[in-house]
Amino acid sequence: MLRGERMVLREFRREDVEARFAEQGNDWALHAVADDTAWRPRTLEQALARYDRAGSSGEPDPAHVWFTICRAGDPELAWVGDSGLWGLNEHQGTAHIGIALSRSARGEGLSTEVLRLLGFYAFRIRHLHRLSLETLGSNVPMQRAALAAGFVHEGTDRESAYVLGACVDELRFGLLASEWREHVPAAT
Repeated sequence: MLRGERMVLREFRREDVEARFAEQGNDWALHAVADDTAWRPRTLEQALARYDRAGSSGEPDPAHVWFTICRAGDPELAWVGDSGLWGLNEHQGTAHIGIALSRSARGEGLSTEVLRLLGFYAFRIRHLHRLSLETLGSNVPMQRAALAAGFVHEGTDRESAYVLGACVDELRFGLLASEWREHVPAAT
């Protein structure tokens, strides 16, 4: 478990699938901005079955590490979002970061703390060299959070994402381990 001042990142559990589905289950508009696959309606049972299949091998996927985002003051550590590393390449020392907050947790500046906790995990625990973050040009809160966490805007892929019938820009941010060490609060 990774603890910040206001947030906790813990392991992803089966009950988190239910909490996520209750809020986001068939939200096609959210899917359009948070996923690069076409939306399809699905049931809670299908979401749980997918979770069960993924865990049935007993071996975690080495290219993905997902956490549940919780509020630090919540004794039950209930789900308020997901975060993690994807495209993790141990040989190259690289990974991408993903964050999805529940509606109730948005607008509070929590993403910056989650990015810092993921930086701690990536650079101190996994000894990675570089993190990448991609977000839509319209996602100004994530852009601000990335910059506040020390990420550098590295470029814009013009009209590279298809969202609700339109091609939109995708912004790329990067953070090196050396930059993270300079930017991280002293207590971490």
